[in-house]
Amino acid sequence: AFIDGEFPPEVGDYRPTEPGEVEERASILREAYEAASPAGGPPTRRPDFQPAGLAPRLGAGRRGAVDPREGAAHVQSRPWPRHPFRSASASEAPRHRGRNLGASETAAGPAGSRENLVANAGPRSNLLSSRLERISSLWDNLVDRAAARKSRLLEAVDYQRFLGDCDDAEAWLTEMHRLCEDEDCGYNEATVQSLQRKHLDASQEIDNYGEEIAALHTQAEALNPADRELESTKQRLEAIDARYAELLRQAERRRQQLADALATHRLFSEADQIEAWIREKRRLLVSMVPSEEIEELEVVKHRFDGFEIEMQSNAVRVAEADTLANRLLKAEHPSAEEVRERQDQLNAEWNELADLVDQRKAKINNAYDYNKYKIECRETTNWIKEKCQLVESTDELGNDLGGIMQLQRRLQNLNSDMAAIEARLQHLDDQCEKLQRVKPEEAQALVESRDELRALWSELSNMRMERKERLEESSELQKFLQDLDHFQVWLSNTQTRVATEDMAKDVSEAEKLLVNHQSLKQEIEGYNEEFASLMSYGRRVTEGQTDAQYMFLSQRLNALSDDWNALHEMWQMKHTQLSQSLSLQVFLRDSVQCDLVLSSQENFLSKSETPTSVEQAESMVKQCENFITSLRANEEKLALVDESGQQLLAEEEHFAKEKIAQKVDSIQARREANLARAQERLDQLRGQLALQHLRQDIDDLAEWIEDRRLVADDESFRDAKNITSRYNRHKAFEREIDANKDRLESTRRRAAAGRAAEFLGHCPTSDRSANGSLADLEESVKQKSEKLLEANRETIFNNTAQDVNVWMEKLMTQMVVDEEEVVTLTDVDIWLRSIEDQEKEMEEKEKQLVDMSEHKEKLKEQHPDKEEVFEKTHLSLQQTFVKLRDPLSKKKDELVRRKRIQQLFRDIEDEKMWAEEKLALASLQDAGASLLSVTQMLRRHKVLAAEVENHRPRVRDTVSNANDLIDQGVPQSEQYQAGISELQDRWEQLSQAMEDRRARLERSELAQQWLEDAREAETWMGEQELYLMPEETRARDEQAANNAMKKHEQVDRGVEAFAETIRQLGARARALIETEHPESERVAQAQNRLDRLYSTLKELCAEKRAWLQEQLKLYQLQREILDLESWIYERTLVAQSNELGKDYEHCVLLRERFREFAKETETIGTERVAAANQFVDSLIDQGHRNSADIAEWKDRVNEAWSDLLELIDTRTQLLTAAHAFHRFLTDCRDVLDRIEEKELAIPDDVGKDAKSSDSYARKHTAFEHDLRTLEAAVHGVERDAEDLLPAYSGDNEKLIRERRDQVIDAWNRLTLRCQRRKAELADNAEFHRFLNMVRELLMWMDSIEAEMASQERPRDVSGVELLMNSHKNLKAEMDARDENFTIAANLGRSLVMRRHPRLTVVQEKLAELAGKRFDVTDAWDTKWDQLQLMLEVYQFARDAAVAEAWLLAQEPHLSSHELGESLEETLALIRQHEAFEKAAASQEERFAALQKLTALELRGGATGTASAAPIFNPPALRKHEWEQGGRKAHSRSWQQVWTVLESGQLRFYKDERHSRERPQDTYRHEPALELEGASSAPAADYSKRPHVFRLKLGNGAEYLFQALRSGDAEMTDWVTRINAAAGATPTTAARAATMPAAATSSASATAATSASASGGVGGSGGGGEAGGGGKKSRFFTIGRKK
Repeated sequence: AFIDGEFPPEVGDYRPTEPGEVEERASILREAYEAASPAGGPPTRRPDFQPAGLAPRLGAGRRGAVDPREGAAHVQSRPWPRHPFRSASASEAPRHRGRNLGASETAAGPAGSRENLVANAGPRSNLLSSRLERISSLWDNLVDRAAARKSRLLEAVDYQRFLGDCDDAEAWLTEMHRLCEDEDCGYNEATVQSLQRKHLDASQEIDNYGEEIAALHTQAEALNPADRELESTKQRLEAIDARYAELLRQAERRRQQLADALATHRLFSEADQIEAWIREKRRLLVSMVPSEEIEELEVVKHRFDGFEIEMQSNAVRVAEADTLANRLLKAEHPSAEEVRERQDQLNAEWNELADLVDQRKAKINNAYDYNKYKIECRETTNWIKEKCQLVESTDELGNDLGGIMQLQRRLQNLNSDMAAIEARLQHLDDQCEKLQRVKPEEAQALVESRDELRALWSELSNMRMERKERLEESSELQKFLQDLDHFQVWLSNTQTRVATEDMAKDVSEAEKLLVNHQSLKQEIEGYNEEFASLMSYGRRVTEGQTDAQYMFLSQRLNALSDDWNALHEMWQMKHTQLSQSLSLQVFLRDSVQCDLVLSSQENFLSKSETPTSVEQAESMVKQCENFITSLRANEEKLALVDESGQQLLAEEEHFAKEKIAQKVDSIQARREANLARAQERLDQLRGQLALQHLRQDIDDLAEWIEDRRLVADDESFRDAKNITSRYNRHKAFEREIDANKDRLESTRRRAAAGRAAEFLGHCPTSDRSANGSLADLEESVKQKSEKLLEANRETIFNNTAQDVNVWMEKLMTQMVVDEEEVVTLTDVDIWLRSIEDQEKEMEEKEKQLVDMSEHKEKLKEQHPDKEEVFEKTHLSLQQTFVKLRDPLSKKKDELVRRKRIQQLFRDIEDEKMWAEEKLALASLQDAGASLLSVTQMLRRHKVLAAEVENHRPRVRDTVSNANDLIDQGVPQSEQYQAGISELQDRWEQLSQAMEDRRARLERSELAQQWLEDAREAETWMGEQELYLMPEETRARDEQAANNAMKKHEQVDRGVEAFAETIRQLGARARALIETEHPESERVAQAQNRLDRLYSTLKELCAEKRAWLQEQLKLYQLQREILDLESWIYERTLVAQSNELGKDYEHCVLLRERFREFAKETETIGTERVAAANQFVDSLIDQGHRNSADIAEWKDRVNEAWSDLLELIDTRTQLLTAAHAFHRFLTDCRDVLDRIEEKELAIPDDVGKDAKSSDSYARKHTAFEHDLRTLEAAVHGVERDAEDLLPAYSGDNEKLIRERRDQVIDAWNRLTLRCQRRKAELADNAEFHRFLNMVRELLMWMDSIEAEMASQERPRDVSGVELLMNSHKNLKAEMDARDENFTIAANLGRSLVMRRHPRLTVVQEKLAELAGKRFDVTDAWDTKWDQLQLMLEVYQFARDAAVAEAWLLAQEPHLSSHELGESLEETLALIRQHEAFEKAAASQEERFAALQKLTALELRGGATGTASAAPIFNPPALRKHEWEQGGRKAHSRSWQQVWTVLESGQLRFYKDERHSRERPQDTYRHEPALELEGASSAPAADYSKRPHVFRLKLGNGAEYLFQALRSGDAEMTDWVTRINAAAGATPTTAARAATMPAAATSSASATAATSASASGGVGGSGGGGEAGGGGKKSRFFTIGRKK
């Protein structure tokens, strides 16, 4: 089974075998082999069975290592074959030992040995041979099995290697799973990033291990089918794949986990940073306290603006953190709660900071606006005062013209200023209203400042109104002066506009100028009345005045009048000039058109040609007539131009008169000349035409006469044969001669007119010769006719009669038409022609009959005896002739009808043939091989198309005729219909073929046109290539290089512009190719060739441009280098100067100038040198041919530039040192002057009161603030001295030390004096502060005493309690003032200890304050004892009244004598009495309490009070602002609730019904608010809603409430009740107030009724309130007093 490749079931997988078993098997094999060996011989071993050789053949182990145990295991596990040597028994072994050895040798030896052995075996050779064969077969079988086992062992090695790889993969996957299952995510951002990097490496390793997994699958595929199909193999692979997939998921989860952890740490880190920044900025905002000084406010505002910018930048960070947190929350991060909490915390802190920023910003802005308002008020006040002084200064002005004018000017200036002041006041009023809202404590000061400004403004306005009234007294003069000034300004401007010398260049511009000038005239006319009014008033005012101002005004009026007249003259002159300019431009425009017309006429008339034929003469005459017609049509235009020119010439003093005259004369002369020449030319041409006609007619007539002469000279008439026919021809000849007589006469008349004589003079055949020839011809014919008739008249008559008779008989026979003979159109035509011939013959015969009548008459004269015969013959012929006319006509009509029918058939066939012929032409496929051939074909096709279109009416006529015949019902209708249909089909085919042919030719034309354009483009590009060939010669200079470059740019632009042509050709080519044109391949090849040529051309352009640019850049660089070197040299001369300045100002001037020089030099030089270096480097990098020279230029320039920078640095250092020295000396002088000035500015007065003391203190604070800058200057002097001393020695060093010491000494003196002044001011301020505090405390104590003395006497317990609460409030206020008393006492003691100059006053005030305080305290204690006594008395009175009422209610029961009439009534009465006894027992304690003496009774007085806290529950709007602990509430919206105030608690319900029916179900199940330690007050700072008050609880929570019913009254009631409830303990019973028993009798009755209802014997309540369960006790209550 092993050899066959199958494993026995008991073997299973390969397992290692113990070495002992292998050795045992090897020993058995060895023994068997030794047993098979020959006895006594040396033991021999075959290589195939050596134990040592087993291991190598058993195969190698995993990964190439050989394991002997595996081979042994395979040897042990296989079923060994039976060995041939072991088949024999042990007893037979010695006997056959020799044979076995021989067999072994035979098997081992060669075939020859075996043959020898068999041959030598003798009789047993057959047995030996069979044994040898068996051994050989066994041996072969052994070899095969060994080979099969080797193959199987190799497969087993592969399988074991595969299993080992699977083990390795599983071990690696286990390790990776362990790494990916790690839950450690780091404790900070750095550790998380480290873990991320490690995980990234692991992920890459995991991804790369996928190749190992794939290799494992490949290895499994390479196993033998049995191993590959094992279930264990498949399970192993599937398990590895599943674990690898799980590993990938774990790696991704680990990656996401680390990413979330990193995001969380980053979020927390960012949140920590932001929160730290928020805390820092919160402290900063707290420190930003608005000051009263505008300078400090500006500093604070500037700091706050910078903080807002920083706030905005950090808002982005907060938004990013919020976005990151939202992303983590959306991703369901494991730490989502922590992230949300941190996000809420950060947002809350940020919102708190934002609110704080808003509040601080509002405070700063309000303070800044307030201080700015005060400054603006002061400035406006000063401004108004200045204007008041200005107005007051006008009082000294007189009422004369000069004073009025000066007052007018001042008031005009004042008006603009007052408008600005009024705008400023309006702005200040708005600011004041705004500040009153935001700073109500300063409202009084703001109103006072505003009122002060308004008062000043009113004063200024009144002053201005007074001056204005004064000015209005002279309003006419003032208005006159204003109008005069305005009119003079307008007049000057108008004169300037009129005086412009703009001349028109064309008609439109001239019209525009004239329109503008005319509008100016209207404007001038509009000022006529104003001018007249001004002049009239001015003359009246200045008349008789001798004052200089009035004389000056008179001179102004005179000048104004002159200017007014001059303006009119100027306008008229300018109007004339513009009108003439317009007419001139119109004339010039028309004359230009006339010149063009005349030039074209002259050009036509300049062409002179003599006609040589009638046709040419007629054409030329027609052209000339048309020309004359157009000339006469243009005559009107020329006449209009001439007329306009004459009108211009008729005008006087036209500035272009000579020019117009020349133009008019020129046009007129040319016009007349053209007209005369045209008429002359027409006459000449007409004469030439007449001459040509005459010449042609004479030549024709002469030729005809010569021809007829030959006929007339014919002598054949003398022959008697056929005389009749000759006579007839002769008569026809005579008639022809007669017909041409008129022609000869007409020719003679035309020759007699005009230039005919001249023409006839040189004509070869004259008219006279023609006349003679014709006369001779006529004479000859006449003689010949007479001779012929004289000799043969009778014969002619008879023959003619005979001929006519024969003809008529023949004609009669021809009258009958055979239907069979007239079948075709040809037959009909033949018959019709014969009819026409017969008609002509009838005409001839009719003439012969006429001649016969003449002959008859002659013959009658010659032969009277034959008169009847002649007459009869002639009459018979005439009658027969008449009879023949009608049949002949009918026969002709019948033939015409038949011809029409046959002709229609012929026409249809002809049209078909014509259509087929044209269809053949239209169906030609040849579209031309060149543009010329295509164009010719298109032209022929157009001709063909025109021919077809022209032929179409004929076809329509044919079809129409056929339809007419069909309608007439001819027998051939069906044939007609078929022919028409076929003809129409042919025409449709022809039309389609023509359209196809046209489209084909057009497509071919497109292709050929494209090819022609492509050839032209190739030619053009070839020409450009010749120009773009590179040149070796270089340009002479930069100008030549520029010229060459410009020329190349033109060529380049042409090439670039040619790109559009190439693009269009490409587009057309693509269109042809896309339409699959037959020439598309040729077009594509040509387009490719064009693209290559254009690309080559572009490259040549680029190369030529590069070469030219290289030359041009070289020259530009050379010029730039030379300019730069020259510039550096000039700057070097300046930098080498050694002047350092004589003093500080001079040094500063030199330093500033040199600094500007250095800055300019460095800026410009750096830029220019950098540009030059860049230019040089670019040229060198581009491989310029002159790179060596360019590099040398660069080194030279850079070296010069470095030297210049070094010189600049040196001189800058020298000037800086000199500037520092001079500045030190100047600073010392300035500081000393400032110190001296500050010393003089320190006053000695410290103020007489608190206000002045505070003013001095503020001034001193500002003074000290100013000293900071001075202190900085002093320290600057010290630092400058320390910096300068090491650099100087000698006199300069000594001078520096002296100046420094002077400054320090002066500063120390000033500082000491400031400190003393500050101490004095502080003592004075404390003294006045002490006095103010004492004054305020004394006034307060006086008010307390007055309040305690003014209290009314209470009437009941509630009144007493109210007084006691009020008295407690006084005590609380007194306790609150304890700190003020302490502060005042401490302040006074400190003043006493410092031995203040006014020590006596301080001691007196301290004693007065202490005594007053003791008196107030004693008065309060006395009043409190009185109130306690009153409370006790009123309580006793109340209880006594209730007890008395109860007793009165029980008296009827006791006084009743009813004992009951029955047992039941008696028992009921007993029960009532028992109940009474119980009630009486319960009242004993109360009656015992009433028997006790009150404190008043003990002291001899009585009083009493009671306390109550009623329920208060109206609806209200609530808003939760702050939670416990000072955090902002989550929900801060307004909510409407039903509020219940009771027992020191505040509860909220949804509505009144819930509060009444379900008091335990509060609004949103909120607990009641404990009012202990709470306070309430109107929310004055909340402006969004009215009637709002704030409730602050003891735990820090805060609420806003809005009263909904009665506004402020309800709000005040709320505040009062809440504060009252906050002062009582939660366990205090809420009881209503009662009246004393002795107050009224009605109260007792009411109390008795109440007691009877609630707990009396007769009531239904039984035991009273004792059975009421959890209800509140109502004993002794009578309800709240109304």
